[in-house]
Amino acid sequence: MQIQKPSDLARIVKTQRQAQGLSQQAIADTVGITRQSLARIERGNGGASFDTVIRIFDTLGISLDATPSREHHTIAQGVDAADTAAIAAAAAPAARSRLASSPAALPALQSALNQFADLLQKNNEHTLREIDAARASQAQLNTRIEAGDPDRTPENTPACQGWVSPPVHSKFASQGVEGSPV
Repeated sequence: MQIQKPSDLARIVKTQRQAQGLSQQAIADTVGITRQSLARIERGNGGASFDTVIRIFDTLGISLDATPSREHHTIAQGVDAADTAAIAAAAAPAARSRLASSPAALPALQSALNQFADLLQKNNEHTLREIDAARASQAQLNTRIEAGDPDRTPENTPACQGWVSPPVHSKFASQGVEGSPV
């Protein structure tokens, strides 16, 4: 499920907690927040820190997947080194907190960070390919505009003229339908 607003987060947390038969108090105690804070999160009132949400997810066994959405992706949203550094800096407090509470989590955290870095790299490469394709398309359009024919496509360019239509199957030839060379 995608989380696009606080009510989505609320639904996930509440549904998973109830499915496991856990009380708000039990989750709140494990996570280190008040029951009232968890109740606000489950109502979709927001206000929870990312670190708190990660701890709640960890307690409930919910994984967080950072998959880019095609709907909101534009060429200008490429992930570069500065973006990657900002994401890493934002995630560092949560990572330190998790490691302090459970040093055995280091291999899993390392693996998750490696997967995240790979995802960022693939996203960056994809974005650069999109930028190159958009630039190539814009260059082709500019060339057609400069030539005075912005509607020209590869099918109606001089290189494709002189094309000969293929012969028509014999059953159609008897009906007077034939291919016609240009």
